[in-house]
Parts: sequence; structure tokens; C-alpha cells
Amino acid sequence: SYTTCVAALCAFVAACGSSGLTASLPAEWQHEQHFEAPAPGLVKLSLPPATLDTARPALEDLRLYDNAGVEVPYLIERPKPAGKITQAAKSFQVSVEGAFTVVTIESGLTQPIEGVSLETPARAFLKAVRVDGLSDGERWQTLARGQPIFREPGGASQLHIAIPAGAWQRLRLTVLDQRSQPIPFTGARVHAAAVEPVPVEAVPVTIAGRDENPGETRLTLNLGAANLDVAAIQIDTTEPLFTRLVTVAVPQVAQDAIREQPLAHRLVYRVTVEGQPASGNLTVPVESPVHSRELLLLIENQDSPPLPITALRVERHPVYLVFLARSAVTYHLLTGNSRCAAPNYDLAALGANLKPVALSALELSPLADNPAYRAPEVLAGIQEGGTALDVTAWKYRK
Repeated sequence: SYTTCVAALCAFVAACGSSGLTASLPAEWQHEQHFEAPAPGLVKLSLPPATLDTARPALEDLRLYDNAGVEVPYLIERPKPAGKITQAAKSFQVSVEGAFTVVTIESGLTQPIEGVSLETPARAFLKAVRVDGLSDGERWQTLARGQPIFREPGGASQLHIAIPAGAWQRLRLTVLDQRSQPIPFTGARVHAAAVEPVPVEAVPVTIAGRDENPGETRLTLNLGAANLDVAAIQIDTTEPLFTRLVTVAVPQVAQDAIREQPLAHRLVYRVTVEGQPASGNLTVPVESPVHSRELLLLIENQDSPPLPITALRVERHPVYLVFLARSAVTYHLLTGNSRCAAPNYDLAALGANLKPVALSALELSPLADNPAYRAPEVLAGIQEGGTALDVTAWKYRK
């Protein structure tokens, strides 16, 4: 009817006019978001989780169009931590001085150091360590006190000691032996700090399910979006003293069954040595892309009661989109095309200028349906060609 046609036309004009669109968008993309470029020049913006959730895992279907309907080339930047250098200490000396074991090492690294790991064949122990550092001159600086090192009878161990990042030429580790016999140390490894910090963002997460099995707690976490570069998970618990081995995994369908694909393992703990304050580590580094909305947390309890979890915090690395804005107009970001090929832009010149580009404080509009979207045919993706048939044995054909 005339009234229906007028209403549909008004709805289409309103959808286009709300984002200043002067040309129709491609009909093969289902979702649209828009934003205003403040000025001509390089623009760098962070893609929100909703955009990553509707796009394909490698962002092959991400497209950017200007107000005139012209496709705009772009680059995707995924900040990831660079590989940290870990190597054996240049020199290693051990001495027993009364109720202390003193380990003195020379780092052999010129870049800042953020930790040291001891090596020992001892099987079951719990000790506190004080770390002093020497950068230049002859004045030692105390870097850490009461840091626990331990190994449990079941094999779980914690021998890494974190220290403030600095150019420490020598480190002195004093192990307290007042409550137990000294243990042998056979070596040490030093851990260099990251050259540049990698940005992280908090991810709102909810616990979608909790299953208590014999010796294991299974938590199902709802991340709210797929295709996130998960950096780490932090566990909050009121348990005063504990050690647990935690596995982070994603559900995976394989051979008509749902299995778990492990992404990370880490020992989380909160322990105390007599006379020292409690110390712990409740963070599980993941550093892996997660292409599903769900994440599994498997906590090994063995003979201990389940760990009371009060909160879980998940961090992700942002994904940046960088492009050259020719003018200060409205730009449209499209996602939701399962059949398009990945774009192939020649942006060698743009890539050389990425580092000085500051992150723009731009907010994309909420995810909306592309008003020009046309659903593909059901059988459009089936190949027309087939296997050649040998028909020489048949007399008739039609």
C-alpha cells in the first residue's frame, strides 16, 4: 500500500541519514558501524569487542568505506608482547653462611632484568628469599623480601622470583634456612624485561557454569565476544593458603565430539613462610587468540577442597585499525560476510609511519544492520564443477 511504501522509504532515509551516508553500501555485508574522522590524516582507532565478535577470526571480511561509498584501504595492528630473553646467568656462586644460603650471580645482560629463576634438585621444600641488586658502584639495593620458593611432593614448584625491572649487573639471593635444612642450588636463569609495554584492556566476564568433579573444578567463562586476543586471567579468592595448577582451554569440536584445546598452564598460589608475610601469584598468562565466546578454566584440586572463587578478571590486547582519512567525513565499517576474500591493499608506505600515530579517541556507533544487506543464496557457495564420469560402458545417455 501507499502508506507502507512511505513508511519503508522513511525508515531507509533515516537509517542512511543518521550516519550521513550519501552512497549505498555493498549488499554482501550484514553489519555496519560508523564514526566521524576529526581531520584529514592518519587515524588509529581501537576495534570494540562487538566488531570483533561479528567479524571473521582473521578479520578477512572487515571493510571500510567513506561517505561517498569508496572503499578505503587500512592496516590492522595487533600489539603482542615481544619474546623476552631468558638465559643462564653469566656466573653463579653459592655459599652457606650460618642460617642462610647466599646465591650470587652475574646477569650477563645489558638490558633491564625483571626476574630470576633458581634451579635445584631438591624435592620438597618451602623457603623465603631476599633479593639484592647491584647496578653500578658497590652499593647493594634490596629489591624483594620474603619471596617464597617451593616444591611440593606432587611436583608442583615455584622457583621464579620477580624483581623491579632494572639494569642489575649482579644479584644476591639470600635464602632463609632457619626452619629447615639448606638445599643445593645448581644454577640460575635471568629474565629480561620487555622493551616496550603492551597495552591491555579489561574484558567484562561472567561465570556461565561451574562443575565440581572429583579432584577438579571446571569453570565456563562467558567473554561476551569472540575473536579476542586474551592476555591473562586473574583469579580472586579468599582462601588464605593454597597451591593449584590451572589450565586455560577453549572448547573445540573434533570428530563429532566437543573437546578442550589447552592454551596455557600456570601454578597459582598463596603461601607464607614463618615470620614472613603471605605472598602469592594469582595471574595466569594466556597470550593467545580465542575464537569462541567461551573460555574454560580447569583447576586441579586433587585431595583439597574446591577453591572459593570470588571474582575473575580477564585482560585482552586491543586490535587497532589504521587508515588515511582524506577528509573529515563519516566513515563506515562493515563486517559479516562469510564468503568474501581477504583484502589485499598496497600499504607499504603507510606501514612505515605507524609508530608515531596516536590512538584516536573515536567511538564507533553501536552495531547495526546494513540497510542494503541482501542475504546470499543458499547454494551460492557450492562449486559447479564435479568429478569426470566414464560413460563408455553405457549405450544411451540424455
